[in-house]
Amino acid sequence: MWIETFFNGQWMRYYNQTARHYFAWVDLDVEDVCQQAQEHLLLQLKKMRQQPSDALVKTIFKNALHDQYRKHFGRHRPPKWLVAMGALWVQVWEWFCLKNIPQNELEGYMPQLAKKQAEQIVFQIKAQQACPKAKAENLPFEETAETLYQEPALQDNAQPENWLIEMEMKQFIYSLLEQDSDRLDDHYPA
Repeated sequence: MWIETFFNGQWMRYYNQTARHYFAWVDLDVEDVCQQAQEHLLLQLKKMRQQPSDALVKTIFKNALHDQYRKHFGRHRPPKWLVAMGALWVQVWEWFCLKNIPQNELEGYMPQLAKKQAEQIVFQIKAQQACPKAKAENLPFEETAETLYQEPALQDNAQPENWLIEMEMKQFIYSLLEQDSDRLDDHYPA
């Protein structure tokens, strides 16, 4: 039967290498996680009437690993204020905070992003401490989901709309200061 072809030596090496890569920094039994992902893959393959492509099998396996990760560590979500800033901000947050892409490389991954714009967004993300806290390896799932990031607190009498306006004003002031800094650099080289 064709299912067995996806559990031969070559495929098993692929599964183990992918799992080790995916969970390299985590203090988990990678073999156990890999085994669980393979069991999920087997269940999915048994539901299929014909042999799937190699790409589909790899995708199913990687999705199973991703599910295992979320099971142990929760799901990282951007803060609400960042979502309100728009899709570009969320995308920068994902690349910078979750995928650890350095600020100076973001525009290479996101052609629609200008260097100054990337600097401003990353500045706000850092200022608001919007990146998830240190990896929560030893925390149970319930605690992890609640403490992955801390959203900046609103004052008791503050309205969310006012807070968002204040954030936009801070960003505007920052951009003005950056422009002044550039002009000073032109007149007074270091």
